[in-house]
Amino acid sequence: MASDLGTLSVRLALPSDRLALRAAVVELHEEERRLHDSRLPGEQTADAYLVWMLAESARDGAVFVAEASGVFAGF
Repeated sequence: MASDLGTLSVRLALPSDRLALRAAVVELHEEERRLHDSRLPGEQTADAYLVWMLAESARDGAVFVAEASGVFAGF
């Protein structure tokens, strides 16, 4: 079954994306936790992971954000 996601776009993450990025990291880490019980809760790991990810991207890379009709859909 196909879904209508509207217009999809990918762009560089902006400082204003931080809350959406954090929520996505929490969700990602919770999914990994469901797969393996050695993982810590997403709320417990998201801040440190986000700081690391953004620092790495500032040093030598980029974080991209996907949007569906202008709404954050992932990174």
